[in-house]
Amino acid sequence: MSNCEFRISNPEGKLYSGKVSSITKKMNRLDKHVYAERTDFRHRDFVFLTEYLDKELRANDGDEADYYANFNKIDNIQHVILVYEGNVAVACGAFKPYKDKTVEIKRMFVPFNHRGKRFSSFVLHELEKWAMESGYTSAILETGKTQTAAIHLYQKKGYKIIPNYDQYVGVKNSVCMFKDLTNG
Repeated sequence: MSNCEFRISNPEGKLYSGKVSSITKKMNRLDKHVYAERTDFRHRDFVFLTEYLDKELRANDGDEADYYANFNKIDNIQHVILVYEGNVAVACGAFKPYKDKTVEIKRMFVPFNHRGKRFSSFVLHELEKWAMESGYTSAILETGKTQTAAIHLYQKKGYKIIPNYDQYVGVKNSVCMFKDLTNG
């Protein structure tokens, strides 16, 4: 596989390749071996990264982690982005249909030792691109108030803070956000 391709695999391991987006090329200039893979909830690297994420959230959120865990199950998430640096999965994110033409961004994570390399921006860009290709026009998400780096990233990428939705109404630690994907 050349440095200017991405891999898309299904759980059976069949690989597809295609041209990368401009942000992928930008990432490749930082590190020639960075690429994105489209997959689903069954991919072992996604399972591993989300288990790592859950441990980190439990350490940060304490008793509240059990409440959030109810809404962060990965079963049946059909749209997952994994980012690899070489052969190592270094970031993940997913989306699932929410309502009408809106997706909910879920399970965004970069392990601590891989942060600061713009992998989160790359994952978010790829998720938004895939959502738009799938006919969605907006995205929502929830993050914790203590996740200041995540809040800053989302705001930088055009997300606006909105009133908490659904299960997050009345949850003081939650910050909910929205982005119209048709406005870039």
